Amino acid sequence: MAHGPGLRKALAEKFDDELKFFKGWIDKPKAVGSIVPTSSITARKMASVVNPKSGLPVLEVGPGTGVITRAILAQGVKPENLYAVEYSTDFVRHLRQLYP
Repeated sequence: MAHGPGLRKALAEKFDDELKFFKGWIDKPKAVGSIVPTSSITARKMASVVNPKSGLPVLEVGPGTGVITRAILAQGVKPENLYAVEYSTDFVRHLRQLYP
């Protein structure tokens, strides 16, 4: 298990993502398609079905805070092959900061 500044940074990022998720859900509940944020374990499991060697584009509908986006990219999908469609302007702004 990680210790020190690395662990603190990872926990701070996770907390920040969850805070953004709940803020978006409270502000516009009909625009957020989930009532709880996706865990990194679930995101990795979902991304595991993507075959990055196929070269095919991947469409992510409703990326929210980008937890699954991060897992898809970690799976080896090239950023130029990943397309994300997000309804919430707050989440879009957040995703553009993470993935310019």
